Amino acid sequence: MSEIKVFHRYINSKNDIDEINEGNPFGLTLELQSHDQVDLQIYGVCSKTVSLWRTKTKTAFRSQLKQTRGQLHIRVAVKGSFKYEKGQYGYINDHSHTIIVASDNNAFMAQNDCDVICLDLSRSKIEKYLSSLMKNPINFNRDYTAIEIGLSEYQDFCEFLQKTHDTVVQTEENINVLYPLFEEMLMSKFRLFIQENYEKISSAKNYSKTTDLALQFINENLQRKISVSIMALEIGVSISTLEKKFKKDIGITPIHYIVNRRLDMVHQELLESSKFQYISQIAMRWGFEHMADFSRRYKLRFGRSPSETREHI
Repeated sequence: MSEIKVFHRYINSKNDIDEINEGNPFGLTLELQSHDQVDLQIYGVCSKTVSLWRTKTKTAFRSQLKQTRGQLHIRVAVKGSFKYEKGQYGYINDHSHTIIVASDNNAFMAQNDCDVICLDLSRSKIEKYLSSLMKNPINFNRDYTAIEIGLSEYQDFCEFLQKTHDTVVQTEENINVLYPLFEEMLMSKFRLFIQENYEKISSAKNYSKTTDLALQFINENLQRKISVSIMALEIGVSISTLEKKFKKDIGITPIHYIVNRRLDMVHQELLESSKFQYISQIAMRWGFEHMADFSRRYKLRFGRSPSETREHI
C-alpha cells in the first residue's frame, strides 16, 4: 500500500511560504500575489494514487504543480473563483457549473476569498476506464478540459467532495485502514460523473483550436468590452470562421455565450454579496449597461428576477 500523508497548515505570514513549498506532499509551489494580508489554509490527504485537499484563502495566490506524477487534477470552486493559466490566456472558473480537469505542470491563480477543492486521480486508471466507455476517449494530455455541466450536477459533485474531504481529515488516527476505501469511492464517483456527463465531455474533447482560443480570450476578458471582430483579430481568424466554428462546438454564438457567462457571474455575486450593494452596480461591473434588458435576460436564464434572487438568499 502506498504511503499516506495527512497535511494541514494555516499560513498567516509570508515567511511561512518557503516552508510550505518544501514540505507539502501535493507537489505545489505557492506564490502570494499580495503581502498586505496573508490568510491561507491548506489541508488534506495525499497518496501516490489519489489525493484530496482543500484550499481556503482570503489572499490571492498562484499555485504551480512542480512535479509530474501521472495524475489528472480536478478542480472545483466551492466559493469564489480561480483562473487556470496558459500563456497569454486563461480560463476563469467560478462557483457555478464548470469542472476543470487539467494535466500535470498546470498553474492556477486563486482569487481573494476563495475556497477550492482539489482531487488528483491516476491518469492511467481513468483513461483505461474511458477506453472501455467511449469509441474515441478523451486525451487528457491536453493542457486542460473545461467540462460545463448544470448547476445541480455541479453542486452534487462539489458537495460529495466536501463531505468526503471532511470525513477523511477527521479520521487521521485510522487513516491507513480507511483511506483505501476512500480512494476507491473517489475513483468510482468520478467514473460515474464521466458516465453521466458523457455527451458534455465528448463535446469538450472535440473543440476546435479556434473555439479553444476564443473561450480562453472570453474568460480572460469577461469584464471588458468584447466584440467578435476584436476576438477574431486576437486569435488570428476571420469573423465568419470564428462564428461558424464557435457555434458548431458550443451550440450558440460567441456573443450569446459571453452574455450567459456574465449573467452567471452576476448571479453568483447576488448570492454572495451584501444586500447593501446595488444590483445595478453588480450588473454594470459585468458589462450590463441597460437594466431593463439585463433584468429580462436574467429572468429568462434563472427563472426569477435579480431582486427575487436576493430575497431567497
